[in-house]
Amino acid sequence: MLVREIHWEITNACNLRCAHCIQSSCQPREDELNTTEALAAIDRMYNHGVERICWTGGEPGSRKDFLELLHYAHTKGMVNAVISNGHLLTDRSLDFLAANGVSLGLSFDGASAEIHDAIRGTGSYSQAEGALRQAIARGIPVTIYTTITRRNYGELTAIAAFAKNHGCSIHFNEISLNGRAADIWPRVALNEKQRSNIADYLIEIAQSIYGETPIYAPDGCWADGSSIYLRSDGQAFLCSEQVQHAAGKPLGHILIQPLSKMADYSTIIPGATCRYRVLTSSHLTLIMNQPVPCPLIPKPDPITTLDHLNYELDRHYAPFARDCQVCQDKCCRGFVWLMPEEAERLYEMGVPIAVVNDTVPYIHSFPELADGTIDISQHSPPCSQLCTLNPRQCTIYANRPFSCRLYPIGFEMRSDGKLIWALHRDCHITRQLENNGIMDEFYRRTLAVLDRISPELYTSIIAAYGKVNELATFPSEENNYCTLKEVRNRE
Repeated sequence: MLVREIHWEITNACNLRCAHCIQSSCQPREDELNTTEALAAIDRMYNHGVERICWTGGEPGSRKDFLELLHYAHTKGMVNAVISNGHLLTDRSLDFLAANGVSLGLSFDGASAEIHDAIRGTGSYSQAEGALRQAIARGIPVTIYTTITRRNYGELTAIAAFAKNHGCSIHFNEISLNGRAADIWPRVALNEKQRSNIADYLIEIAQSIYGETPIYAPDGCWADGSSIYLRSDGQAFLCSEQVQHAAGKPLGHILIQPLSKMADYSTIIPGATCRYRVLTSSHLTLIMNQPVPCPLIPKPDPITTLDHLNYELDRHYAPFARDCQVCQDKCCRGFVWLMPEEAERLYEMGVPIAVVNDTVPYIHSFPELADGTIDISQHSPPCSQLCTLNPRQCTIYANRPFSCRLYPIGFEMRSDGKLIWALHRDCHITRQLENNGIMDEFYRRTLAVLDRISPELYTSIIAAYGKVNELATFPSEENNYCTLKEVRNRE
């Protein structure tokens, strides 16, 4: 198989800090190819027979030698396309694009400055619109690129009309919740209704704006080796999905590994489905996410220790940090049960520990009776480690136990006697997820963590909770929850 096309992230440097950037572009990567190395890479592409380069970033214009590299590729007879935010496109660079037949992709995430600038930064819309006008005036073919988020979903018709009125094609991408978007996904992910309607919505837009009816591209793995993604440090991958989820496993370095060898690594697995579904017509393309595993991405390592699990839970809940700080709900206070190793560590830190019925250690937040015994019948007593409620602050936050980090996920015993992983609906986080219609994404992310727990750790957690559940005098008020999955023996 010959590599015909290179998608080249020529630099990770970017002048913008877009909220949804999948590359988290900002500063250049370490060991980005210098000018001499990049020119040598173009020679290797030419000698192999590469026909087309799509230059991306970061922002390609952030490299001072970008036009030199682009010109060199042009002299080799390669077709070139550039995707840019428009800010760094000067008269000189636009003249070069026009003179050398380079097509241009410009990013617009709103049909007006109000939406576009909220995503890409103040002044971004006027800069991109100015670059668009200048490019059109020079006869440069332009495609508008739009990342679809919950914030701009209602503007897609207007964005398509904007593109059509300027003589442009349009390329829509449903937001990928990686990179910077991973940190704010509850604010940008499409809700369930939007995701279920997105294909019909875009078909209607294509028909009404362009007079075209898009069709689905064949569904399956596209990594056949004819196209390579080249990172700015020279490492090559079969597709951009590998860059995001298997960055440590490239095909090889462009200046070391022959492209022919890289193409040989392509392995189209029969029946495999790509994580992205493509709907396309002559002037409109839509890339949609599909919740399916990618055969090119190895499964993540199992979670074998409590510290590792706590780390993954912290990452899982990081986008909700602001919600927790302002929350006044009592549900996640009191009755903080501990794993045995946690009880020992917290006790050594001076945290009061109560062992109920000589079996279950808790952070001691229970009221004490006149005879010196503790009363565990009170529902949700304030945790003794909360020093303030507004904002909510914990004196042992960095060392808070597993049961705290887990909430609003927890365990529940159903009326049929089955133990389940549950999501408590009284939590502010859960209410926000339900109100915004993004509960399905939270479910998927939650199960991705729980399913990685090793059998040994899983067994120890269930054993610890089993003792909690056996306390006959534990408050029996009915909790409001929804089921995530049944707890099963892990062997």
